[in-house]
Amino acid sequence: SQATTTTTTTIASVVNQSESLRTLGFHPNDNNPIIVPSAIRAFFKNLSFSFRTYSNLSTIIQFDEISLNIDIDGYLALFIQDRQVQRIFSDQEGTPINDGKFYFVELQLNDQTLEAWIDKNKKISIELSSSFLFIEKFLFGLNNRFIGCIENVTYNNEILIFT
Repeated sequence: SQATTTTTTTIASVVNQSESLRTLGFHPNDNNPIIVPSAIRAFFKNLSFSFRTYSNLSTIIQFDEISLNIDIDGYLALFIQDRQVQRIFSDQEGTPINDGKFYFVELQLNDQTLEAWIDKNKKISIELSSSFLFIEKFLFGLNNRFIGCIENVTYNNEILIFT
């Protein structure tokens, strides 16, 4: 008989005195995406989270036609369908972000301009075809080779709760 391998995605919620910490963890060979429906029925304003990873060529999060990926060189890249991919640099522009350190990334929609940045650094901007973006669901670890964790995902200033 053949042995079967079980993959596990860890979803943990740890309550601290002052804050609630929400973490999604992805392990090697964990190829199951986590789909989280948007509980907030409103147009996209902002999205933020902390993450750390050791991987290349992986998707951290995808929503609508937008995804945040780790590219082949270990940099965070913003991908929007039918647009040019743009890298989002940390404070050390020449340094990849797949070093296992925590990084805070934020996306914000102002009119038709989607802005993105890491740790309050240089923003990148992409013009969208509309100033309205409605998110039905978030996909974490889609087509995954992402090894790492994602913490405190905040959408429109509300923390997402994972069950």
